[in-house]
Amino acid sequence: MTPNDTLLAAGDLLPRFRLPSAGGQTVSLDDLRGRRNLVLCLVGTAEQGTGLPFLEALHGRQADLTAEKARVLVIAVAPEAEARRRFGDKLPTFTVLADEEGTLHRQYGAVLPDGPFRPLVLIADRYTKIYAQYAPAPETPWPTPDDVLEWLAFIGMQCPE
Repeated sequence: MTPNDTLLAAGDLLPRFRLPSAGGQTVSLDDLRGRRNLVLCLVGTAEQGTGLPFLEALHGRQADLTAEKARVLVIAVAPEAEARRRFGDKLPTFTVLADEEGTLHRQYGAVLPDGPFRPLVLIADRYTKIYAQYAPAPETPWPTPDDVLEWLAFIGMQCPE
């Protein structure tokens, strides 16, 4: 698979995936579709060391995420054991997935032209339509938990049950 030249954007549908979780199960987008709104956090490799402060702050808002009917997926370019070590104990209510070869990061456009992976946060409804995309970089900050929750509330108003 070749890298995607552009990031996924608002209005796009999340491309399908199937990845091992740090908990030992396999998680696919098809299994998640129609159940909960999704917050996908693609965090790259351990060497990049990205995202943990954002993820810990978001994890601290678990009650709000539950109220917004959201599920957070943390996707690391790492084998299962490393993904579990990096995030599993720190973020016990999030689903941590291992994108060992970086295939999903490439498919979602979370790779820079010169090769390194870049972080990406996508907020999607339960049918996998993307409503918001954040591509943190040195000059572009990570979203705040409030940013994420505001988007989830907006999705809830668009798709009431």
